[in-house]
Amino acid sequence: MDRIRKNLADGLKQKDMSMAELSRRLGRNDAYVQQFISGKQQSIPYEERILAAEILDMSPDLLDAAHQMAARAQPTEFREDATLYVPKPGHFLSTMPKHYLSLKQESTSLDQHPERIRKGDVMIFDLNASDPAKIPPLTIVAVQLCSRKELTKSLGTATLVFIPPNKLITNSSEFNEIISMDDETLPYVPVIRGSFVSVIREIN
Repeated sequence: MDRIRKNLADGLKQKDMSMAELSRRLGRNDAYVQQFISGKQQSIPYEERILAAEILDMSPDLLDAAHQMAARAQPTEFREDATLYVPKPGHFLSTMPKHYLSLKQESTSLDQHPERIRKGDVMIFDLNASDPAKIPPLTIVAVQLCSRKELTKSLGTATLVFIPPNKLITNSSEFNEIISMDDETLPYVPVIRGSFVSVIREIN
């Protein structure tokens, strides 16, 4: 962590940004980054290190984040992190507003996220909250993967964490990815469908 602390301090200096400002942009109290750099706080979560690197125009490597990418560094043609969940008649989810989407998690893409989203959990997403310019940093989002060759064709649904302005990441026990939404080499175009509202554990 000492290397990360030094690199973070150097990045702040080069960006001419205060520790308090970075703390606020991470959604934390003003003393958060200072406590980490001084050693009073042991670590900073993976998602926040990637967001800090994005804010400071640093490589995630310098904050010991990119090294966690493994096993799925090359995006596949088809991906299904979650599938549509259709509740049984009478279940409270069947009465939710039409702009809410229920997805059942099928992968480990978020099992190390602070929400600890496991296979079988059902996540609720607000379809009215899909504009990247208005989505808060570190929000879990549902992403439609549209074929780059045929935009009306879906290559699956991904559940990821949004890093403004244009990155999507996993936080998984099996693999980690950092996806740029404007990366034209990807076989798909990632389109955010909605933002996380809540999770229901291991629903039947």
